Parts: sequence; C-alpha cells; structure tokens
Amino acid sequence: MKKGLLILFILSAFNSKGTIHQIGVWGGYYQFVPGNITIQLGDTIEWEPFFGLLPMMPHTITSNNIPAGAVPFDQIWQMPADTFFQYIPQVAGLYQYVCTPHIPNGMIGEFTVINGSNLNCSDSLLITDVIIDNTNLTMNIAIYNGYNSILNYPHVAFTIDANGDTIQTGNMNLFVAFNYDTTWYNYSILSNTNATYPLTMYFVYQYSTGAFVSDTCILTYNPTSTAITDINIIRDRKLISIIDVLGRQNKGKKNEPLFYIYDDGTVEKKIIIE
Repeated sequence: MKKGLLILFILSAFNSKGTIHQIGVWGGYYQFVPGNITIQLGDTIEWEPFFGLLPMMPHTITSNNIPAGAVPFDQIWQMPADTFFQYIPQVAGLYQYVCTPHIPNGMIGEFTVINGSNLNCSDSLLITDVIIDNTNLTMNIAIYNGYNSILNYPHVAFTIDANGDTIQTGNMNLFVAFNYDTTWYNYSILSNTNATYPLTMYFVYQYSTGAFVSDTCILTYNPTSTAITDINIIRDRKLISIIDVLGRQNKGKKNEPLFYIYDDGTVEKKIIIE
C-alpha cells in the first residue's frame, strides 16, 4: 500500500537516476512555488504541500501545454488523501500546467526539461559578443539566456582558444542572469593576447529547485562580430609625449592627472601619487 504517494510511471522500464525537484502547492495564495524551473532530462518533478501546509480545498495538477510525445498528467489534490505527486518527463521541452478550478486565480506553473548530457546548451544559451581589451587587460563576454528561467550565480569559468591556450579564468561575479536577456561578464586577462578563434567557453550556473542544482554548458564563439581593441602588443608601442589636462608637455609631474600618448594612437590616463 502506498500511503500518500502517487507516482506517474511514463514507461514501466524507465529507471530514473536523476535529481528530484520539488514544487510546493500553495492553496492559500493559489500558487505553485517555484512557478518555473529548469531540469535535466531524466530528473523527477515532485509536487508537495507548500511548507508542509496541506491544501484545504481541491486542486489539480493538470498538464496544459506539453511537448509532442510527452505523457499528459491530471492529478486531483485534496487533503488528506494526497501528500505528494511525482512525474518523470521523458521528452525535452517546455511543460505548462494548471490547477483547473483556479486558473482565474493565476494558479499556473511550468518547467523546462533540457537534455544536457553532452554539456551543450547552445540551443538556449548564446555568446553574442566578445571584447578583448589588451590595454586594460580585460575580457568582456555577452551571453544571451534563452531559457524561461533565471540562472543563478552565472559565470564563465574559463575560456580556451583554438590553440588550446587558456585566455581567461574567473569566478562568480553576478548573482543572476534574467531569462530572455543578454548579460555581460567581465574578467581580467593576465597578459596581452592574440587569441586564435573559435573560442570555447565553459559557462557555469545554478538553477533553483528548492535546492540549487549546478550545470555547465560548453559554448563556442567565432570572431565574426568580435571587437578586439588595442591588439598591438604594449611592449612594441612607443611613448610620444606626456601632457597635462591643459595640453602642456609634462615629464611626469606628481599628484595630478597626466595623459600618456603612444604612437599606435592609444592614450592612457595616469596619476603618480607622491
């Protein structure tokens, strides 16, 4: 006897070794919490009472719009018979579901199932621009988040060029990347680089499922729209002059801003503090 447990078996031979992701059923405010999450193919979705609060009125967990080939679900939820309900999706894509009697109250939810077994998420994540600044020794990377969910603690862990050289390494420098939006990631590079393209970037992030689940995507970027500034190696350029804010020649006066002008057209602003 399975007391308080209802499991929808998609295929009797299917053996799930994935993560269980919990969604709370909150009858008081007519919500599924969280309202949208992203999971891996082979993971399990489990609906539970929100904060242990059993619903006092009937609800349903009813599939509304799911991928072709996916098994629909329609679970009636009412105290005290049901304490949780599990569903194991076997088709990647967007799953939308509702509480049938409370659609007018906005009691709807969705989850996205991705097949990340090859660590390739280029169908939903895209590098849109790269700027390498050899003067300031920085690398700026723009990544578009095409998932319908916020990515937590996103960062580019490291970048490798076509020669196998590591161009950049970095830790988390942003808290979230919003869905359907482009986010810039800013890192330092240790030395001047004339990177050989294409670049391969390891993009790391977490998504919330009650607990945080980490994922890594391998993204490739070709230089068709790359802006590389100041590609001349610093040691090869020559200093032409040093001027102050009034344009007067200056040999290195201290405690005021000075402009260093080089023969490659670059200008650096410096202040020598005494």
